[in-house]
Amino acid sequence: LLKAEQLLGQWTASGTAGESFQMSLNQDLTYTWKYTKGQKTDALQGVFGVEQNNLALQVGDGSVLLAEVELQGDLLKFRVIGGDPDSPALTFHRGK
Repeated sequence: LLKAEQLLGQWTASGTAGESFQMSLNQDLTYTWKYTKGQKTDALQGVFGVEQNNLALQVGDGSVLLAEVELQGDLLKFRVIGGDPDSPALTFHRGK
């Protein structure tokens, strides 16, 4: 079972359509999430939690992005729960 401490750090991933993702999971259980595609950038921030193999990112409006995650060293496979089942998981790489 994963613990929040195992996921702390700066994470980056690339999507299949040229988009990029940056996720920072902090010691105080806050996060920032940045999505960039071309000239368009969206950012989220809030608090996060981990239960078993699920990562919950609470958004400012109170909604929650829930993902199933699998940690393999400095790789994190991230699949949104309730998302398109044919969509591949994002693979985040932890920065040093």
